[in-house]
Amino acid sequence: MLAYYTWSMGMNDSTIKRLARLTSSFYRKTAADFSESRSFAWTGWSKLKNHLQHKSHEPLQILDLGCGNGRFSKFIKEKFPELHFEYTGIDSNKHLLKDAKKTLKKLDVPFSLHKVDLVDFLLNNTQLLEEGGRRFDLVTIFGVIHHIPSFELRKKLFANLGELLHRNGKVVITFWDFIPAERLAKKKIDPILIGIDPQKLEKDDYIIDWKRGVAAFRYVHHTTKVEMKKLVAASGLELIDSYRADGKEGNLNYYVVLEKK
Repeated sequence: MLAYYTWSMGMNDSTIKRLARLTSSFYRKTAADFSESRSFAWTGWSKLKNHLQHKSHEPLQILDLGCGNGRFSKFIKEKFPELHFEYTGIDSNKHLLKDAKKTLKKLDVPFSLHKVDLVDFLLNNTQLLEEGGRRFDLVTIFGVIHHIPSFELRKKLFANLGELLHRNGKVVITFWDFIPAERLAKKKIDPILIGIDPQKLEKDDYIIDWKRGVAAFRYVHHTTKVEMKKLVAASGLELIDSYRADGKEGNLNYYVVLEKK
């Protein structure tokens, strides 16, 4: 059973970097097992059909933040073969990017992949892409938000989304609702066990374990509906759709679709 602690009202940079390193270490250790177990498409992606309508003669410009092994590009190509698109993927793990490159070469679509640490980008105001000022028709952020330490950094990400979009461009974001899933809730451990002071974490922050292939730990945040509303408001974009999907329960992720008007 986890002990009860008083949470921090704001996370300092030192703790943010510590949690980011933990997550980076997790993906370095588990890259092979993680990529193998994450090769399938999410069921919730199929509900995006109406948001993938593209009237321009130019290819749909897609930016996949936290692209992992590039499986979303494979899903788009197989599910919507008539859709012409160019794919830009960003991830912090070189092994997953290597898998993404293999996937995209087989798909025969224009693509570029970039090794970028999203937390570092948010902390240090570095450039996300070398082509500064580039805009996209669709930005996807799947399985990423729960790894960004601190409400302020998550808010900063949302506040910058509009700068990545063309007019009428859309961003699709998932929030991992792992707390109600008993099988996932059991993975929570006391942060003290890995040398993290729980009082430096924020409310709804957790450390969970991974025991498939290798033992590893990762930082995750559970986003409440109240926080979700604050993040959407910070984006300045219009909420045009939301729904639940994925996982054995069929409701493991909460999707929001935002549009730049």
